[in-house]
Amino acid sequence: MPSPATPQVPALPASERAAPAVVEAETVPRKSASRQARNIAAVVALATSLTAMVTAQKVAPAAIGGYGLISVVPFLVWIALAALVVSFALHVSAPTLSTPRLGLHLVAWVLLLHGLPGFLEHEPPFPSAWISAGFVNAFIQHGHPYDLDARFFWPGFFTTAGAFVGMNGWKSALPLLRWTPAISNLFYALPIFVLAKLSLRRREAPWIVVWLFVALNWVGQDYFSPQGLAYFLFLAILAVLVATFSQTDPWQVPQARQVSAWLQQRRIAARWSPGEQVYLPWWSPSGMSLTAGQAAGVLAIIFISAVAITMVHQLTPIALALDVMALVAARRCRLTFLPAILILLIVVWLSYAAIDYWDGHLTALFGSGGATTVSTGLSDRLAGSDSHLVVVYIRVVFAVGVWIVGAGASVWSALRRRPLDLTLVLLAAAPFVLVVLQSYGGEVPLRVYLYTLPFMICLVVDAVSRSAVRWSWRGIVAFILATALIVPSFFVARFGNETFEQVRPDEIAAVQALYRLAPRGSTLTAMMVNGITWRWRNFADYTYDDSSDITTPAGVLREIGKHTAPAFLILTTGQIAYAVSSYGLPADWGTVINRQLAASRDFKLVYANPDAHIYRVR
Repeated sequence: MPSPATPQVPALPASERAAPAVVEAETVPRKSASRQARNIAAVVALATSLTAMVTAQKVAPAAIGGYGLISVVPFLVWIALAALVVSFALHVSAPTLSTPRLGLHLVAWVLLLHGLPGFLEHEPPFPSAWISAGFVNAFIQHGHPYDLDARFFWPGFFTTAGAFVGMNGWKSALPLLRWTPAISNLFYALPIFVLAKLSLRRREAPWIVVWLFVALNWVGQDYFSPQGLAYFLFLAILAVLVATFSQTDPWQVPQARQVSAWLQQRRIAARWSPGEQVYLPWWSPSGMSLTAGQAAGVLAIIFISAVAITMVHQLTPIALALDVMALVAARRCRLTFLPAILILLIVVWLSYAAIDYWDGHLTALFGSGGATTVSTGLSDRLAGSDSHLVVVYIRVVFAVGVWIVGAGASVWSALRRRPLDLTLVLLAAAPFVLVVLQSYGGEVPLRVYLYTLPFMICLVVDAVSRSAVRWSWRGIVAFILATALIVPSFFVARFGNETFEQVRPDEIAAVQALYRLAPRGSTLTAMMVNGITWRWRNFADYTYDDSSDITTPAGVLREIGKHTAPAFLILTTGQIAYAVSSYGLPADWGTVINRQLAASRDFKLVYANPDAHIYRVR
């Protein structure tokens, strides 16, 4: 038989046949060149960061000026930060993301921003952290000294830290202080990354959210403190809730004509029983459904964490309850009973463990919101020296700017009829209710900013990422410029009070001398509430009279007159810096007040060094 004829394939024109070879020849070198550029940028950024950390240890903290740490930041640190930003932008815009490399960039970013005082200063920073260490030591020595300070009525953090200190065989919690801010921010990054990965579609979006959070978290509640631990628990509980018990279709917000059908669908979906299977999100490593037993285990973890956060801090459990109530009310969370449990835990703890605190403090707990919040949180802070006012204004611009941009991003997405994650909107809005409920000593605006910050950033990143299909050189340049604008402002906002928030070695030496000179049971007083680093040891052995700021020797005598025990006054450089910065007193106020105390018959100088004077009150 004749063989079948071979089909004839029409020949392509020469220009078309040559095209694939040209494209391949151009694409491979481009990919190779971009990969090499990222490799070089990563090596330069990480090596420069390591060198900058070593160099920062040679800076003299005494040169810190009125604008804080920014006045002494070494030039090499700025170079390292710039190299990190450029390298991170190149890696986060790459076709394939490298988790180890991005993680190393994030660690270096956190160390240079939040860990810089640990490199620059001789002692661990922040007097408040030293006081927390003193509380831990008091628990180790005395058990449960509730009558010494109101914060002991929420002892979860102090008992946990005390157990950790005891297990390591340490005599004090002071070794934990220096690097706690940097470690805290790395811990915060974990649940924030999960929340962003669940809510945002772009693969690089979670990295950008975490990167911006580190640069925008200037509030300074990440030191060794109960609120630092409570904030991590707050984020972790929300991440677990959104990951396991959120409603289906997490990023769809219905159009107006679909509201009725949407509510009906959610009402049916909200009926959850233990026999049903609750599916894990797409990022789950197992990709398998969550059985009733597994769901019970997750519920137990949520409940234990809720109990822990109630024992740790006063305000954060309320913020958590508001967030969960908002999710349940909008049918974004299946656990409709969880808000009641959270509120019950708060009420039970106040009614049982903290009953001695709120007895006589009902106004402080429930009656100081609204106008009082605005007055104590903003108006009362707009005072002091010119440099201090600059720091306060930058903080206000930071907070209001983030809120405005976050709200604007949500409105923009809604006007463009783009899908918007309702969960993010609710979590970004619910904590504002705290402004009406409580002033918290004027700190509620700061805490609201902190509670809403991750979700505001998610809304902004989501809106921006939807506007661009892929990264381009313009997007990389815009990211670099935005970060370059944020970082210097961050140093002023975060470390603008470093003149009185740093801890000087001579001040520690003076406090140790004070404990040697003052008999146990004496009254110890300071002229300024802030700027004094004490109570980190011998907490229960003395009466600390630092309830108000005093600017004259006569004021000291009035305060001391309330006590019959021997009394000692300590005046430090940190207190003087606080008085000059926050009250706008003359720069030589410290010299004048020391001269007045030395000339007075009522005070006798018993110790002095370059940063502290101790007087015995006659």
